[in-house]
Amino acid sequence: MGSFLLRGPDGLAFFSRALFRFVVSLLVAMAVISIAEAIPFQFTYDDAPDEGFWDPILGDNRRAAMERAGQILGSYLIPSFEGEVITVRAVFENLGPTTNASTSSDTLIDEPDGLLANRAYPSALANHLLGQDLNVFAHDIKIRFNSTVSFYTGLDGSPSSTEQDLIRVAMHEMTHGLGFTTHFLEDGDIFESPSIYDGFITVGSFGTPLNTMSTAARAVNLTSDNLFWSGANGVLGNAGMAPKIYAPNPYLAGSTLSHLDEATYTTVLMTPFGSPGQLTRSLTPRERGMLLDMGWTVNVFPQTTTWAGAVSNLWLDAQNWSPAAVPTNGDNIVFDTSSQTDVEIKYSDAGGIFPQTQFLNSISFTASAPSYTLRFGLRTITEITGPGFASSSAVPQTIVLESFEDDPSAAATLLPDAGADMIFRNSSSAGNLNYELHGDVTVLQQVGQELGLIRHGIVRVDFLNNATAGTASFDLTGGSGDGAFGGVLSFKNSSTAGSANLRNRAGRIGVSLPLGETASGFGAQTIFSNAASAMFARIDNDGSFEATDNRGTTHFNDLSTAMGAAIVNHGSSYADGTGGATFFNHNSTAAQSTITNESALVAGGELSGGTTVFDVVATAGNAIITNQGSSGSLLLGGLTRFRDDSTAGTATIHNNGSANVLFANGGVTQFFDDSTAGGSRIHNYPSGWSAGRTEFHDFATAGTATIDIEPVTVGFGGAVYFNDNSNAAQSNLRMFPGSASSVIRFDHEASAGNAHLEIMPGALGSIEFYATSTAQNSDIDVGSTGVLNFFDYTTAGSANIDIGSNATGTFNGGINFPGVSSVSADQSTITVRGGGVAGSLNFAANATAGNAQIVIEGGSGPGTLGGLVSFGQESSNAGASTILVGAGLNGAPGGRLAFALGAKADLATIITQQDAVLNLLGNQFYGGTSIGSLVGTGGTVLMQSHLNVGGLGLDGTFDGQLIDPNPADTDGTLTKIGGGTLILGGANTYDGVTTVAQGTLNVNGSIRGGAVVLGGATLGGTGSIEGGVNVLTGGIFSPGTSPGVLTVDSLTLQSDSEVRFELGTLSDQIVVHEDLTLGGSLVLSFLDGFVPLMGESFTLFSGSFGTPTGQFAEIVLPQGVQQTLDINYADGLITLGALSNASLIGDFDSDLDVDGNDFLIWHRGGSPSPLSPSDLNDWQLNFGNVVSNTVSLADIVVPEPPDSTLLLMAAMGWVLTRYRWNSRVRHILLAGASPSKRPWVAFLNWCSRSEKLQVDKVGG
Repeated sequence: MGSFLLRGPDGLAFFSRALFRFVVSLLVAMAVISIAEAIPFQFTYDDAPDEGFWDPILGDNRRAAMERAGQILGSYLIPSFEGEVITVRAVFENLGPTTNASTSSDTLIDEPDGLLANRAYPSALANHLLGQDLNVFAHDIKIRFNSTVSFYTGLDGSPSSTEQDLIRVAMHEMTHGLGFTTHFLEDGDIFESPSIYDGFITVGSFGTPLNTMSTAARAVNLTSDNLFWSGANGVLGNAGMAPKIYAPNPYLAGSTLSHLDEATYTTVLMTPFGSPGQLTRSLTPRERGMLLDMGWTVNVFPQTTTWAGAVSNLWLDAQNWSPAAVPTNGDNIVFDTSSQTDVEIKYSDAGGIFPQTQFLNSISFTASAPSYTLRFGLRTITEITGPGFASSSAVPQTIVLESFEDDPSAAATLLPDAGADMIFRNSSSAGNLNYELHGDVTVLQQVGQELGLIRHGIVRVDFLNNATAGTASFDLTGGSGDGAFGGVLSFKNSSTAGSANLRNRAGRIGVSLPLGETASGFGAQTIFSNAASAMFARIDNDGSFEATDNRGTTHFNDLSTAMGAAIVNHGSSYADGTGGATFFNHNSTAAQSTITNESALVAGGELSGGTTVFDVVATAGNAIITNQGSSGSLLLGGLTRFRDDSTAGTATIHNNGSANVLFANGGVTQFFDDSTAGGSRIHNYPSGWSAGRTEFHDFATAGTATIDIEPVTVGFGGAVYFNDNSNAAQSNLRMFPGSASSVIRFDHEASAGNAHLEIMPGALGSIEFYATSTAQNSDIDVGSTGVLNFFDYTTAGSANIDIGSNATGTFNGGINFPGVSSVSADQSTITVRGGGVAGSLNFAANATAGNAQIVIEGGSGPGTLGGLVSFGQESSNAGASTILVGAGLNGAPGGRLAFALGAKADLATIITQQDAVLNLLGNQFYGGTSIGSLVGTGGTVLMQSHLNVGGLGLDGTFDGQLIDPNPADTDGTLTKIGGGTLILGGANTYDGVTTVAQGTLNVNGSIRGGAVVLGGATLGGTGSIEGGVNVLTGGIFSPGTSPGVLTVDSLTLQSDSEVRFELGTLSDQIVVHEDLTLGGSLVLSFLDGFVPLMGESFTLFSGSFGTPTGQFAEIVLPQGVQQTLDINYADGLITLGALSNASLIGDFDSDLDVDGNDFLIWHRGGSPSPLSPSDLNDWQLNFGNVVSNTVSLADIVVPEPPDSTLLLMAAMGWVLTRYRWNSRVRHILLAGASPSKRPWVAFLNWCSRSEKLQVDKVGG
């Protein structure tokens, strides 16, 4: 490469020194080894102590980033005079919410001679063009950085998606200071003079120069989106097209004109809007060409150099190249035919501890090239900025990045990242080559007189800014020896792995101190970050094979995606080792990838199988993930784990079962820490020994996922576990037919949420709740062969539970509340279905049905049974539940309900239908069974012991049968408790005593035993009581049900008891077959206004009781009725006769009603005690009473006002006037409770509706 002429602005020419070569080290330690000249940047930091660049925590890294930015940018610039330097002042200030940084620079205009007239030059460019420093006492560039912006200050190029890369921002601002800026103002005017930059801007591609236009025309074009760069070198660097300049509408101060167009160029340095996470640390050829157009001496365009290998295999030997010169920055390297195919690449022979950098445009292999191996040595950094690598050869080409130092003394001084590095930028490609990334090595070596542990270099390859791995193959070896790191492959900033094959191998054993011990290095790793993509790559992560934790790994971070990659995580082949792993973090996604987690190859810990981990809001996307089961004893299967708000997305996950080998293990998927299964589909497959399973822990949720336990042909079914406050949410959990020994389990405050849980008919699995877990609002279908268990303070919540539906199996479906601790059906709705093998529901010790709604269906046809619900121990309780025991269909038996061994239902409501069975067994030793309410249209109750009914105080009818199945052995007894009325309508055959303790018991059917009525209780009905009835003091015996006949064997009415008869056209009657003992009161009531007429007779008692013992102490008539009655006591017959017609107290006109006319008669002195308060009180108390043999209350005709009412109103007015509301009269009228309880007041108020008289105030 000979001398060449670089053209400056507007034809100004500068002679370039021949063969400029430069490599600037991009260093961890900020040291530079120059093999070609570059312009250095010097920095002064103007922040106050402990602030900005002097911040005690951030300051060191910020200054290091600035130095690195200067090194990179300076590497593009070739000095024009000895000691040329660009000075920069930098400071942190608050620049508001929209600005990362701002730049200003000193400018020279029209001076000194040698610069173009009427042009403004930044001082740095003026110095460069004139070959001297004209600005000795001032700084060339001044940069203010926004103190409110989160800057990434690392040197390795890994900003997060929320951080601005400080090196990129600094390079951008310093490039403005080199001249990349306009002097045109928004209104088209010019600040002082046009900048040297402005002279190259035209309207349209190669159109009218903007600086030659009028102010008005220029103002219009500043927002035209039609401005371009016309400089020849900028055009050449843009593939022959004029670079487009940013000119949006509206005008944006500080951005318009001073940048390349944002929409046209992405991820380049000099566009106006740098995104958080953007990593752009280089100048494109177009940007370098634009600097060259302005006058900078820049090594812009690549040269082509071909490897000849004439004398050796050394890159640095110029005789090996054609033309005979070592490649310099930006060159294209070509490998053709050569005998030297194992090439050793270093960029300096100067030695030292710091790496050297070479920028290459491309490396290609011709069709005739033999198989090459290019060995990039330690301390080399190779940056590929152009097309990258490509091979047209039919034989493989291999790139080796070395990590081992042959020289022990040099190795002892290596930095931790001193291995060979390669960086692909700007859409470059790794092509179709084979790459070997050798891991770090630590060995015992003799250094002088010492035997020490020597650390070698870390090898890494980085893909940045849309670069791609193409179809290359990458083999990354692990570190060897104590603390040694494996090779690293990194994809950042929208770069992609293409269709490459990537393998991350495990670390290897090496020697460590003290002597004799061994230790392993770390495994190799591939890292995707900042929206990078694995695209369609094949990625293999090896498990440990020589040590515990040295597996190969792949990491996806910060919005990166696995895209359509195929990833295999291999199991460990070392005892207690770890399997290969893939990690997704920070909003990354598995997208449409296929991930396989293989089982361990030897017995090990919980991570010995291949592992995939989703963490910190990562998602499995639409991936297909397979966790393989193991094939050997004690081997663990593959594992997928979700943590920290990550989600399974809509992925499909397969948890395979193990081989049919003792102590083998199936594949597992786990969710932790608020993670969710999302809308995924998870399959858990069976096994001959250990099936696949899914686990939820620590507030994780199943989301809306569908989780299936697949059918079993041989062995055991899969499992789903919810633990530690996890929740099934809205998921769909299913056990398929044939699933044997399968389980869905909730434990430690876990919840079934609103999930649907289904054990399909024919599946032999169980759903289990432990340790304060709850079914919450779930929908649970137990099927015909499944089991649902509640243990340890668990609750069914408000779940909807179905047992035995669509029964097709031959095993009982069951539900159990074993009650080791208190468990409850709570607010659930439970249906127990009948069938050939019916469903069953069992409550054992300390279990309660809570407030559940339970339906027990009957059989569905011949040969079928009704469902069964049982309460089996003294501490079990039906709670406040409602239990419907249903009828059978098509002649089948009804549902079955059982209370045994003292179980309780004292607050429960039990409803029975035809052919239903309620079985009470073994309760005689526990005080019997109490049922809050028993009603129904049929069914049978098998008593066998004592039954208390009615504690809820509700009215109800039970038309079924209460029977004693073993009358010879037991005497079932019944006690009516609580308020309300219980009607027994069936033929009840229990032999024990019926006790009416509270409320009313009406026997409309029959009972076989006797009855006792306690004080305050009532026994009645229209049926028969085959035993004796004893009505104790305060008890009430009331035959009929308005009216009716009640038959008893014998009857004893104790003193102060009552027997109540209703008289009417049909009247109550008691038939007594044996003894009749009378006492207490005979209480009469008249039906529908009926009043006995003189001479009428009524039969009260009949039968074969003979001469009754005793008589009634009194006859009690309805309130207000006066009549003389006579009782005739005869053998087998007791009758009641009327000796007079009935009358009403207060009925002064004897028309069998007490109305307003009777008040007028009192007022006229026509009552028995004329004008007496006592007669007025009688009228008041009985106002509205009516008795009649022919007229009901509804038939009474109310007089119209012109007749008696007007007369009454006049009379009342006269009374009130005459007596002036005498205090005695007023006391009588207003006596009693509220007006609503005084019918006469209501009558008077009715009378006053037409005219508002003083009487309106009565009672008020």
